[in-house]
Amino acid sequence: MAAACCVAAATVAFAYGGIAFVVPGMNQTELQSVLGPPDYIQVRGPQQAWQYCPHWLDRRDDLYINVWFVEGRVTHLRAYADPVMGSCNDFLAAFRWEDVIEDDAFAMGK
Repeated sequence: MAAACCVAAATVAFAYGGIAFVVPGMNQTELQSVLGPPDYIQVRGPQQAWQYCPHWLDRRDDLYINVWFVEGRVTHLRAYADPVMGSCNDFLAAFRWEDVIEDDAFAMGK
């Protein structure tokens, strides 16, 4: 039981700590090494948006994350607290290309 506890704690730390390691200019392989594979990918020309739903350990207090790419490089990241977005399907449906942060590359949603 103690081993399961430690693995669970490490997984949560990886998930939360992961966004701290996302930086502009990362390629898709580098992003996956930090956050893992996305739950959904949206494409518009040379742009992509990778979306992550909170499912680390099936916790309900994690973050929903959008990461924008242009020509395969991270340009923006936005994270939303769980109560803001509702379910994963709500989060995926609420995506808008216009939500890119113009004045700051990375932001926490409200």
